[in-house]
Amino acid sequence: MPPPIVDVETSDGQPSSTSLRAGDLVPSWRIASVAVWALVVFAYSTVWKTSVELGIGTWWLGARSSPQSLPVRLLPFAIAIGFGLLSSYPVRKLPWINIVGALVLAAIAVPDFSRSIGLAVIELAIAVAVLLVAVGSLTGVVKTDDR
Repeated sequence: MPPPIVDVETSDGQPSSTSLRAGDLVPSWRIASVAVWALVVFAYSTVWKTSVELGIGTWWLGARSSPQSLPVRLLPFAIAIGFGLLSSYPVRKLPWINIVGALVLAAIAVPDFSRSIGLAVIELAIAVAVLLVAVGSLTGVVKTDDR
């Protein structure tokens, strides 16, 4: 059975032209989710640049003398872009999906604790930031309408 449709009212009390189903994320939180994933791309590019400047490669970049293959080097970016695109669509249970994405980013950071603690802490901070936004977005999940 499909979930009930909840009418969202505009500021003048009229129903809006778009309806959200129970379990959907309100548009403002969806925009915030897309924005945080876009910022993850920029944050990982700073990790990449810092890694090059310091001469200490993360596990996904590899050492300068033997860099990782291109797909491995682009893995954090592909994850961020994938979850960002997913966040732009009205997907049910989106906050939980974004929490999974944050855990994947945390898993990417863990191996770097043996290589460069500083870069690993930055990668972990990125994952925590995504996690905080995802947990916060749980407040924007449409509940069933009990009118």
